[in-house]
Amino acid sequence: FAGADVSSNVQILGDRTELRDVRVTGRATRLLGDVTLHYAPDRGLSIRGQAEQVDLSELGHLAGLRWSGNGSAQFQIAGPYHDPRIEAALSLRDFDFWRFSLGVMQGRLVYERRVLSFPVAHGQKGRTQYHGSGELRFAKGGMHAKASIRVPGGRTEDLVDALRPMHENVELFQGVLQGDVAGVIEVDSPVDAFEGTVALDLARTRYYDRRLGDGRAVLRFVDGEPMILEKTVLRGPLGVTQVDGTWHFDGPLDYRFRIDRGSL
Repeated sequence: FAGADVSSNVQILGDRTELRDVRVTGRATRLLGDVTLHYAPDRGLSIRGQAEQVDLSELGHLAGLRWSGNGSAQFQIAGPYHDPRIEAALSLRDFDFWRFSLGVMQGRLVYERRVLSFPVAHGQKGRTQYHGSGELRFAKGGMHAKASIRVPGGRTEDLVDALRPMHENVELFQGVLQGDVAGVIEVDSPVDAFEGTVALDLARTRYYDRRLGDGRAVLRFVDGEPMILEKTVLRGPLGVTQVDGTWHFDGPLDYRFRIDRGSL
């Protein structure tokens, strides 16, 4: 990364070059490690190290996708130069990646055979815990993303904060939609044509402090454009509230709203 200071002990041998006690220091990032570079391409390289502290924004984009956060990591890179395997154990806070703001996160990262995966991840956003997995596949036609995030139980307002990077429209629910929630977030689409489903079981839901109650909501993102809310029914002190509709990110809002047996 740009602007870093690097120091190392270098030993040049007959079949390889070794760099020991490598230290890389950036503005807010400090990496330590050992590097072996073989001259034979099929033997490739071997890098082992740790990031005592890392600021992801210093590392630039990840395959063109925005990420940020601070924390620590242990990493290993090994294999032939044309197809190395990368594996890391991450411990991050204030972690934002692609269309999600994930807060505190711990997990593994693996890159192998043009697939970048997060096989296991656990984290917490606000007071809400989650776990999941995901992968990015690199192909000639572009990147394909697949992810599954499960929230066994938590706060609706934390989930809204986590989904905020999906689109600026989500910000309209920040601070005004509250309650208890459990649910699943599924993504399976090309990166440049985002599609995903958010299925939620809501309880004790409040919107602008109006007690909407309990129910199930399914929100779909289609081809990177509209945000579709399937028919949602909430039953609570306000009455029986029904809402569904489509919100185009660059265009009109088309929603239907109804209250039966409402209480003023």
